[in-house]
Amino acid sequence: MLAFDVCDSGLNAISEVNSHALAEARRCDEQKYLANNHPLFGIPVTYKENILTKDLATSAGTIAFSKYIGDEDAGIVQKLSSAGAILLGKTNLSELANFMDPTMPSGYSSKHGQTLNPYGPLRISPLGSSSGASSSIAANISAITIGLETTGSITAPAAFQSLVGYKPSKGALPEWVISHLKVHYQKLGFFHYRVA
Repeated sequence: MLAFDVCDSGLNAISEVNSHALAEARRCDEQKYLANNHPLFGIPVTYKENILTKDLATSAGTIAFSKYIGDEDAGIVQKLSSAGAILLGKTNLSELANFMDPTMPSGYSSKHGQTLNPYGPLRISPLGSSSGASSSIAANISAITIGLETTGSITAPAAFQSLVGYKPSKGALPEWVISHLKVHYQKLGFFHYRVA
């Protein structure tokens, strides 16, 4: 996955890969009988890299936090994992969710570089701090990805990459999610290819 994403024609959408994801997927294949009790059994999920996970770095795209690993998973990661989802990896984002510099390009981080829009690399902006999350879905890297919305971080990249970007009402999803930016108005949301 990472080799595909970071090659010359890659999108630079993935920033961290769960080295255990393939083994977990094989385990799900072998234990299909458990799927009835877990609605997301075996579904690969990626998370924006400012959503805490205890197994992968949560850097918010900055080199300063590039090795930071949380003590526990964010509420949404716990909820999806208990439903059977597999943590596939983390997605690149605009560094510190674009709270550093209003002139910084969307999708750029010092840790991982520039995320590209699959519909026009270097011509069309991936737009929004959740641009790695949206590009990973648009390129079929993961089945679903979780991002965070502040002022267009989900809705804008969804529009620019022909995706469904959903930002639910406040309180609909577990809100304890981020480590480096304690911004009360960031809301969880997700990207997918279609509504149904």
